[in-house]
Amino acid sequence: MSLEAAAAGCHVVTTSIGSTRDYFGDLAWYCYPNDHGSIQKAVDKALQAPRSDALRRRVLNEFTWERAAQATLHSYQQVLTTEFKA
Repeated sequence: MSLEAAAAGCHVVTTSIGSTRDYFGDLAWYCYPNDHGSIQKAVDKALQAPRSDALRRRVLNEFTWERAAQATLHSYQQVLTTEFKA
């Protein structure tokens, strides 16, 4: 849902655990999901931040179904090529 929110132009507050930084980089606010103080701090910072279109543009350009399909096809091609060479 964070990708959809970003695509809609919303500020994103998300977990600092896992791979979320791969998607949002420095364009989101991060918190520990089991730490209420961390969540509050990240939400407050996001609410005070000026509006920016940078994350929206990143998501709309980089995280498309076409790109996902191309990456999947490339992976299958690599596996098939490697499998038949072995």
